[in-house]
Amino acid sequence: MYIITKENLTNFLTQFQKIFNPILLGLFLFPPYILCGQFQKIETTPPNLKWHYKKSENFKVLFPKNLDSIANYTINYLENNIKNIKISPDFKIRKSPIILHNYNSISNGFVTSAPRRSELFITATPESSHFLHNNNWVDLLSTHEYRHLVQKEIAFRKPFNKMIYVLFGELAFSSVSRATMPLWYWEGDAVDIETRNSTFGRGRIPYFNLISRNNLMGGKKIKLNTQLLGSFKTKTPNIYESGYLMVKYLKDTFGIETFNKIVNKAQSQSMLPLSFSRALKKETNLNFKSLYLKSLNTLTVASTKTTNEPINKRKKNNYTSYLYPKESDDGSVFFLQQGLGSFQYFGKINKDGSTSNVFMPGLINDHGRISSTKNKLVWLEFDKDPRWDKRVYSIIKILDIKEKKIISKSKKTYFSSVDISKDGEKLVALSNNPNGTQSLVFLNVEGCIKTNEINLKNGVYSNIRFSEKNTLIGIKNNNGIKHLFIYSINENKFDAFFKTNQNIGQPTQYGNLIAFNSDVDGVDEIILYNIKSKKTFMLKGGVLGNYYPSFSVDGEFLLFNSMTPKGFNVFKLKIKENIKEIKFSSFCVSCPVVDFKTKEKDKASFQYESKKLEKPFTLIRPITWGINNFSSSSKGLDDMSFGVTSQDVFGSLQFNGGYKYNFRDKKGEKFFGLSYQGLYPIFDFNLALKNETSQISNNDNLYDVFWKEKDMTFGIRIPLSFTNSKYFTNFLTSIEYSNSKVYDFIAPTFNGTVNITKDFMGHYDIFVYYSRLHKKTKRQVSSPWGQAILFESKKTISSSDFSGRYFRSDIYLDFPGINTTHSLRTKFRYENQDNNDYMFHEKINFIHGYQNDGVFKNFYGWGVEYELPIVYPDISVGPLINIQRIRYTSFINGGQIKGKKNTFPYISFKENPISFGGEITFDINLFRQSALFDLGLRWSYITNTLNGKNNLVFELMLGSIGL
Repeated sequence: MYIITKENLTNFLTQFQKIFNPILLGLFLFPPYILCGQFQKIETTPPNLKWHYKKSENFKVLFPKNLDSIANYTINYLENNIKNIKISPDFKIRKSPIILHNYNSISNGFVTSAPRRSELFITATPESSHFLHNNNWVDLLSTHEYRHLVQKEIAFRKPFNKMIYVLFGELAFSSVSRATMPLWYWEGDAVDIETRNSTFGRGRIPYFNLISRNNLMGGKKIKLNTQLLGSFKTKTPNIYESGYLMVKYLKDTFGIETFNKIVNKAQSQSMLPLSFSRALKKETNLNFKSLYLKSLNTLTVASTKTTNEPINKRKKNNYTSYLYPKESDDGSVFFLQQGLGSFQYFGKINKDGSTSNVFMPGLINDHGRISSTKNKLVWLEFDKDPRWDKRVYSIIKILDIKEKKIISKSKKTYFSSVDISKDGEKLVALSNNPNGTQSLVFLNVEGCIKTNEINLKNGVYSNIRFSEKNTLIGIKNNNGIKHLFIYSINENKFDAFFKTNQNIGQPTQYGNLIAFNSDVDGVDEIILYNIKSKKTFMLKGGVLGNYYPSFSVDGEFLLFNSMTPKGFNVFKLKIKENIKEIKFSSFCVSCPVVDFKTKEKDKASFQYESKKLEKPFTLIRPITWGINNFSSSSKGLDDMSFGVTSQDVFGSLQFNGGYKYNFRDKKGEKFFGLSYQGLYPIFDFNLALKNETSQISNNDNLYDVFWKEKDMTFGIRIPLSFTNSKYFTNFLTSIEYSNSKVYDFIAPTFNGTVNITKDFMGHYDIFVYYSRLHKKTKRQVSSPWGQAILFESKKTISSSDFSGRYFRSDIYLDFPGINTTHSLRTKFRYENQDNNDYMFHEKINFIHGYQNDGVFKNFYGWGVEYELPIVYPDISVGPLINIQRIRYTSFINGGQIKGKKNTFPYISFKENPISFGGEITFDINLFRQSALFDLGLRWSYITNTLNGKNNLVFELMLGSIGL
């Protein structure tokens, strides 16, 4: 905090540099949760899972018992293809645990270093043909994530990186290696490997680079940092797309050996700034910008524009997509809207082209279509387990369109797609079962009650929907061959009528016509296949392709999506007038011959032994050691911790221990902390042994006094989080007991004796927090609707030598602003404490810029804030800083304080300060890293204080932390 004076205005830049540099260093070396005093909640699995493992020469796969066959396939696949994923066949990689999850509906996987491991959500098979392509989900996921382990191992082999590992641990080494390489390298290289050496991979799918091609077609040459780091103003591709384009260009143009040389050289010089860009320049004579522009130029963009007119009318020019058109009986068309500045909601296109909102869902499990009939709308939503974050359900929700309310939903299901019959009475859902199998589940609309279930075999099924009352249409993928089939419900019979190794998806049927998406010469087009005549047709092509076909109610028109510079629009064309017969190549003749293998001397069918995992032997996994924490200020280094931090691969047990030394006070302490999170409540324990010092006065002489202090804390907490439609709810309750014992008082230079009458302090702390926040768009500065309530109570126990009591209650309310991106927030606080003996809190930190010279007994506070975005500049200063957004907040807050002065004669006081001012905040990226920091400057004008002075106070803010 800075009061404006001539002196500190002169020293402002010096102070800024001294404060900011250590913070940046700490953020790069030690992630925030390591720097926090309390152990953070870890994403965990339910404790009742029975974990097993399989080991091979290069891998150790951990899995729940019912995933034995999938685990065996995974370890065989990796062993057979490891040479293609590594940078060279003889490149050795440390064995890392690979954990398979089967109770999560989110298609994902990741590699992390706390501790080092890879986790794969193996049964969350994605529906989208734009992602999965003609590949087994396990193959794609295993290849991509194991390449990340290869990337980390390249960095680990370098002397400086290995020194960081030896001194500080896995986490610090990983932070340094990631900071060395650009963000696009990590994901771009992994996508390239999954694509280059196989018949699958996202790089082969036209939809994958659609955003980049769309921006080029619209005349937008997005700046490098904006393309890589994102924007609040412009729709930009994700880092997978951008990274793949740049990595592919490097490998195709200069060769894989040159690419590997750049990577090795950059990681060898990780102690120096901008090592990757220097290595790139030396080997290719390209900088980041020129590489980025050349990679964009490899994309082909049609010069002509479509003459089709969309049936939807746009209200604004913001990037917004109207997806998955489905015509209803009255001629209106349902769609799903999503965009940069708009919520994701179901809407309706009226006959005049105007759009209207129908319903705002929660977190949609998007399977690429809308299912509706008879005044009912059906979709899937993710439903997270309140306690176990890695258990995520995918449930059915059914909306009554006229009443605009949910009339039925399933519970604790793992569905990947759903459809409703034309009579509106039955549902069919595709279930990805926890044992790795799939099944067709039939349910009644009323109550979502299951009526029948059919186990599916011999392939991976997707895109299931009703074609008639008692028939279904769908796709089966078996060893890269996709089969279009019709399933008779009454006869329980599958009839495959079309097969291909091309990437196809989203089939829909009307009479003898089947419409589906497929890649035609590098563009996604809509293909129509006549079952009776066995002829194939293509819909009139769009500039960037056509997507998500559906038939009109009468079957004469086809509704579909096409991309435009402003997002996907909805089009409707008469079929007979807009199709042409083609010779559709059922099998891709241009697909490369590759050496990814599924069998090698029958090794793919080798049955690895499964053993039960004894979790007690896996609980200790050090992730940091040596110097694992430090803090600093403008005066230099304040304190430093030496020790070890451990966390097991399942996140059940965390502990740390070591020695902390304070350089300013020249004293140290031993500490130990433990958190067990494998049960429903979380148990925390912390112990500290301190050497303290002070001074006593006697006859105007000062004497040093030394003593020891033991602080112990034990706590239980239950953190819960819920997804409830468009609202997200969090609840935390905890109770904590702490005590401090002082002993061994020594005053070596004092001739008398030092008597201590109070040497024990014990108290408990009860904390309750509840929040309910409406989901927000990317551009909104805050949730448009939100409520948060907090209660905290602290009280000493009866046997404590000190007596104290503290109570706090907070209420925070969020409201929409004038504009949809604005936010109005109110806050209220009440605090009360007994200030006769022991003070739990002394200062009031609620009123911006206010400081008092006493201790409070009662405090009533209030505040109003209004925040809005000013501009989205998308400007950068080289690789150092990228500014995405500038926000401004106006505020006024105040309160009433009753207490006592903290200087003699300790008289009582009552004060009613008021603070008003503003805060300008910059949302920035540092060093081309994806994390978005908010750096701000706050000014507060303090008035109505007892001293009669009106102070203007400036604070430099990093997040909500005053520097």
